Amino acid sequence: MDKKRIIYIILFIIVIILIGYALYHVFFYRASTTNGPNANQQQTGTNTGLPTAGTSGNRIEQTKNNHLPTTGVTKHGTTKSLQNKNQIITSHPVIPKNTTQVVQAPVIGMNVDSQNNVRFYNAQDGKFYTRNPNGSITTLSNKTFYDVQHVTWSPTNNNAILIYPNGSKINYNFDTQKQVTLPSHWQDFSFSPTGHQIASESVGLEVNSRWLITSNPNGTHISLIEPLGNNASKVKVSWSPNRQVVATSLTGEAMGAYKQQLLLIGLHGENFRAIVVDGRGLQSQWSPNGKQMLYSVYNPNNELKPSLWIVNAEGNTIGTGKRPLHVNTWANKCAFDSQGRYVYCGVPIRLPTGAGFDQSIANLTEDRLYRIDTQTGLKTEIPIQDNLSHTIASISLDKDGKTLYFTDKNFKGVYKVKL
Repeated sequence: MDKKRIIYIILFIIVIILIGYALYHVFFYRASTTNGPNANQQQTGTNTGLPTAGTSGNRIEQTKNNHLPTTGVTKHGTTKSLQNKNQIITSHPVIPKNTTQVVQAPVIGMNVDSQNNVRFYNAQDGKFYTRNPNGSITTLSNKTFYDVQHVTWSPTNNNAILIYPNGSKINYNFDTQKQVTLPSHWQDFSFSPTGHQIASESVGLEVNSRWLITSNPNGTHISLIEPLGNNASKVKVSWSPNRQVVATSLTGEAMGAYKQQLLLIGLHGENFRAIVVDGRGLQSQWSPNGKQMLYSVYNPNNELKPSLWIVNAEGNTIGTGKRPLHVNTWANKCAFDSQGRYVYCGVPIRLPTGAGFDQSIANLTEDRLYRIDTQTGLKTEIPIQDNLSHTIASISLDKDGKTLYFTDKNFKGVYKVKL
C-alpha cells in the first residue's frame, strides 16, 4: 500500500512539471520569440532577418542591424525597392554630374585653342600636352621644359612664350619644334590676334631705354611704340582682338582716391578717349570682338570688394555704356563666350571687407560658377557637381560655347563643365 502511494505521488509530481512546462512554452516562450530579433523567421519561414513591410521610426538603428525597409522616403526623394529571392535593394535618385576632371596632373598655362583643343604644361613631368575634344591627350613635344613658371599662348598656332623662375624667356614653336631665346629684360607679353607679332615691355636699366614694343615672335623686327619711363607697373600689355589697342595704362589725369583714367595705347600714336574707372585694383580683359572691356575694381561704396563692370572700348564709343554687373569677383576669374554677350565667372560665396586689396584672401574660399548676361545683367548659376569645393584659378571656354574648362587654386588638374 505504501509503495503504490509513493508511485502515485511521483507520477503526480511529473504531471505537474509537464503541465508547467507546457504552460510556459505556450504563454511565455512564444511571446519572447515573437518580439525578438528573429520574429520574421517565425512568421515567414525564412531566415532573412528583414522586415516584411513598413518603416521604423529609427532608420539609423535599422541600418546598424542590417534591417532595410521595403518602402519609405528619404531626404533625397522616394525610395524605389526591388524584391528578389528575399533580398531587398533600395536605389536613390542619381543627380547627374556635369563636372569631370579631365587632367589629373598639376598644370600651368591651360588654354583652349581655335580647334577646341586644351593646351597645358604638366608641371609634374615638364612636358606640354594637348587634349582634343574626344578626350585623347598627346604631347606637343618630346622635349622636357623644366620649371616653367608662366605660359603665353599664340591665338592661332602652337607657339608660346615660356618664362622661367630665373627670369629667362624663350619663344617655342611646337609646330616646328624650334626655340628662340628672348631678351631677359622683356616682360608682360601679348600675341597679336593673328599670332604674327608680340607686344611686350622692354624694361632696361636706364629710364630712357624702357619702351612698349612690338616684334616678331622670335624677337626680330622690333618697333618702339611708347616710352615707359618709370610707369611700367601702370601699363598692361594686352593686344585687343580688333588690333586697335596694344596696351592699357593707368597714367591718366588724377581724379580722386577711387576714380582714375584708363588710357588705351594704339600702334600709331592714336589719341583715344580715356575710360574712367570707379575704383582701384584694376583687372581687365577684352571681349572677343574687342568692342567692350570687362574689368573689376574696388571702392568704399562696395566695402572695398572687387566688383565687375562692363564698358564700350572701341572707336568713338570708348568709355560709353559703362555699367556695373553687381557681381563681387575679379576679372581674371572670368571668360567670355565666343559671341561676347555672356561672361562666365567664378564668384566667391563670401568676401570680407577689403578683399579687393589682396586677391589671395579668397584662395581658400569656395566659388560658385555664374553665367552673366552683359546686356541685361541677368545672372544664372551653373552648378559644379563633383562633390568638391572649388576655388577657380582660370577659366577657358571652347569656341562652340558648350564646354567650359577651369583650373583650381587648391586641386591639381583641369576640370570640364558641360554647359
